[in-house]
Amino acid sequence: IVVVNSLNLRDGPGTNYKILGSVCADDVLTVTGQANNCAWLQVVTPAAAQGWVSGAAQFVTLAAPCTEIPPGHIRPATGIIKRSKAAYGAGELVVANGADADGLIVLTTLDDQPLIAGYVRQDESVRMTDIPDGEYRLFFSKGEQWDDAARQFTGNGVTYKRPLFSFETGTL
Repeated sequence: IVVVNSLNLRDGPGTNYKILGSVCADDVLTVTGQANNCAWLQVVTPAAAQGWVSGAAQFVTLAAPCTEIPPGHIRPATGIIKRSKAAYGAGELVVANGADADGLIVLTTLDDQPLIAGYVRQDESVRMTDIPDGEYRLFFSKGEQWDDAARQFTGNGVTYKRPLFSFETGTL
C-alpha cells in the first residue's frame, strides 16, 4: 500500500530509470518482484501499469516479509555494462538493435577475451567508444528476463556470433 501522496513508477529499480508515471496514497499495488532487499519493488498498479517503486518504509507498506518476495526481472537501461581495462583507443562502434527483443552486445578479441559489453534495449542503440585499433569478434544475444549477476538472459535467449571484422580508428 502506498503511504505517500505520490510515488514515481519507474522503468527499473533505481532513480536513473525513466519515470513511467506515478501512484497515489492508498493505492494497493501487486508486488511481483524485488531488488536489493526490497529497496525497490516490481509492481502492477490498480490501472494495470507495470514498473518499479521505492520499497522504503516511508513510501510503502508491505503485506508480506521481503524474504517472501522473489527477485524481480530487471531490464537494464541501454548502455555499457562492462569494459576491459585494455579497452582504450580512438575507435567507436554504434550498434542499433532492430531485433524483436533486448540484446547484449559483446566485442571480443580474436581469442574471445571480452573488451566491451553493452546492453541495448529493443529499438535503441548503444555506443561503444575508446576502442583500440585491431580485429575483433562481435557477439549478439537477444532474449528476455535479464539476470544481472550472471550477465545473461534466462528466458528465450539466442546468441549469434557475427563474422570477423577489422577495426581501424574512425572506420568499421
